Amino acid sequence: MLALQGTSRLASAALLFFSFIFSGTFCQGANGDKGSPSDAVQLFSGRWDLTLEGPDREYPSWLEIHQENGRPVAQMVRRWGNARPIPKVEISDREITFVSPKEEEGSSNDLIFVGKPDGKALSGTLTGPNGAYWTWSAVRAPLLQRKGKSKWGKPISLFNGKDLTGWKMSGANSTANWKVEDGTLVSPGHGP
Repeated sequence: MLALQGTSRLASAALLFFSFIFSGTFCQGANGDKGSPSDAVQLFSGRWDLTLEGPDREYPSWLEIHQENGRPVAQMVRRWGNARPIPKVEISDREITFVSPKEEEGSSNDLIFVGKPDGKALSGTLTGPNGAYWTWSAVRAPLLQRKGKSKWGKPISLFNGKDLTGWKMSGANSTANWKVEDGTLVSPGHGP
């Protein structure tokens, strides 16, 4: 009977010891390997110059990600237009997913971006307009810090006042959206 009690105590102690060890391991694995949500957001935080690789051409874009109340928040310059908030941004397991609404893209579907770190850059795929798959890449945008006093350079002529020479339109019927009247570039329709 005495030997049985000793074995029972030894088994209980071993069970307690291993329970403690394994619970610590699992807790470490759940939190230690992936880092906190804040760490994940930090990985993607900042301003990024994006290049969207469409089937017909590249589109420049821009993305800024930061954290508010522990959650990722982003704004983006899409294929055209100005910076607007992104309604949905998720970051987990070193992967970012964000959505550009179809209404702002002139598309039949939302553009869904999925990406991961690629060295000091980001790369990924997106469900492009009309459901086609595109790729995208991003590098950190340079800091726009002035070094010294700014100076004006020589003027650059962007428009000759006569015709659309030197202008490249995006879209099949874009030339119908622009014309020159009395030396002024005008858009009689809805613009580009």
